[in-house]
Amino acid sequence: MQKPYQNYKPVDFLKDERFIKWQLFPDEEDHLYWNSFIKKYPEQNEVINEAISLMKGTKLNAYSYSNTEKEEIWRNINNKITKRSTIKRWSYAASIAACFMIILLGSLWKFNPTTPHSIKASVNIDSILQGNNIMLILSDGEILPLDSHSYLQYKENGTFIIENERKQERKSTQTAGAHTLIVPRGKTSFLSLADGTKIWVNSETVLNYSARLDSAIRKISIEGEAYVEVAKNKHKPFIVHTSRFDVHVLGTKFNVSSYKEEAAHSVVLAQGKVKVYSDKLHMSTCLKPNEMFATSKDSCYKTQVNAYNYICWKNGLLYLESQPLSTIINKLSRHYAVNIKMEKDIYSLKCSGKIVLFEDLDITLKNISNVIPITYTHKGNEILISRKININ
Repeated sequence: MQKPYQNYKPVDFLKDERFIKWQLFPDEEDHLYWNSFIKKYPEQNEVINEAISLMKGTKLNAYSYSNTEKEEIWRNINNKITKRSTIKRWSYAASIAACFMIILLGSLWKFNPTTPHSIKASVNIDSILQGNNIMLILSDGEILPLDSHSYLQYKENGTFIIENERKQERKSTQTAGAHTLIVPRGKTSFLSLADGTKIWVNSETVLNYSARLDSAIRKISIEGEAYVEVAKNKHKPFIVHTSRFDVHVLGTKFNVSSYKEEAAHSVVLAQGKVKVYSDKLHMSTCLKPNEMFATSKDSCYKTQVNAYNYICWKNGLLYLESQPLSTIINKLSRHYAVNIKMEKDIYSLKCSGKIVLFEDLDITLKNISNVIPITYTHKGNEILISRKININ
């Protein structure tokens, strides 16, 4: 069966044995196939280039593949292709990825066999955020559990499609009302709004939005983190509301981080121009690409950044630039939906590099422990991290 490469994201290509073979052991047939694919689907060229960059650059320390390692990877690819009929795709892709020493997030797009169905219930957002299923709450209170391989596509008339294995379409009961998407720890989600705006929603995030966006001002609210690509419409401003500030745009690309338990909330602009308002701090400022506005409870600042480092999470990549271990562990805990405790004397240890998040948290922590002096142990449902003691 022909794979739907035209719908792939960078992290999907990193799990595909044909793409991996093309990068490590290319032949004329590979080049012809992929060049033909790019000509047919030019919109995927940028996605493929990003996947290539991730494959070449995703490691915590300077590391290249030896001939022996490449041979081992090639054996894995051949073994997995031979066993294609009896082994699930995600299983052998994970084996290949493990050979690369690439760390990928298992809960990012792992298939959940639960089919979407609707239920009626009172909503406890905090319990959903700590649960296992993404939930879509419609304006009439109906709740739709979504598997982590689904995404939502809204139409101008208020209908929406749940894109998954079966491509189910349904009509919301009150098309003009607000919908709420709740993404728990260990999950991510994606949706396309009625105006064409695209939103990537990170773990432990609550997103509120209108199904139709037919008012004079398009408005959404976020608690958590999301990357937003706003469809341009000069007649309808787009506002992103958080607990500390509002972001006003016409058409642009930016990341918003607004987790209630974190001291710093931020906006990072990737493209276009935005204006940030904070009634609580009695201030406003404009951002240009590669600028960040950040705020604590009683202060704020603007600074130059590399925007890609703040938005690459949507492709399953965690970028570390001399970040404290405490910050890194908080991100991993949220993405993997695991409680991780640390000894206080290692909070300030810093780590740099890139982590592509995929399958096993143990692999992630092992790679970090190769860079900074830490060790970890499992204790029940928790992981305890402590300083590594050198014994001479």
